Amino acid sequence: MTWMHSGLRLRSGRRTVHKFAGAEPGWEVANQVLAATGASTLSSGATIAPHAEAWMNRTLAPLTLAAVLTVALASTVHAQSSLSADDVAEIHALYADYNLLLDAGNSRGWADTFTEDGTFNTSEGRAALIAFADNFHASNPNTRHWNSNIRITPTPEGAAGTAYLILWDVGARPQSISLTGTYQDTLVKTEDGWRFESRRVQIDRPAS
Repeated sequence: MTWMHSGLRLRSGRRTVHKFAGAEPGWEVANQVLAATGASTLSSGATIAPHAEAWMNRTLAPLTLAAVLTVALASTVHAQSSLSADDVAEIHALYADYNLLLDAGNSRGWADTFTEDGTFNTSEGRAALIAFADNFHASNPNTRHWNSNIRITPTPEGAAGTAYLILWDVGARPQSISLTGTYQDTLVKTEDGWRFESRRVQIDRPAS
């Protein structure tokens, strides 16, 4: 069964390709929303009897417009606020690579865990990150980074992360904890995979 209107075609029981058309102001807005979200648009149909068209303009068209806008906007929010299982696994691997590469003194590999213009505390950009890693490993050759309580939250731009940090000195006997803290991370998905866009560590201070 098919209802037709100068600005709308609805088909009962079957999927149809849609496009808003006509003079009603809401149609153009709806088409813009649908185009932005990648949804299908509504195709125009033939006109019907004037009294039926008037009823549909007053009753059916506004309801349809509201429903389409709700679905389209909800789809956008969902796409921007969800991470796949593969995304989460890749981000966890990134956290591990960060620790392993820095502890091994692989400064260039460690810088690769960031975007090209990424930041770690006050170090910004690839050259500054490599210099930091070189200096850190030269001064701390026997450290091990340990993370726990990693929490990844989706954001419209990518993801936000937080994790506890424990830095061990394995050169001491007995081995000792050098410091503890918390990472606050901004992550983005690039052509090469997930990377840190920014990473800050807040060091725990003993109570005074």
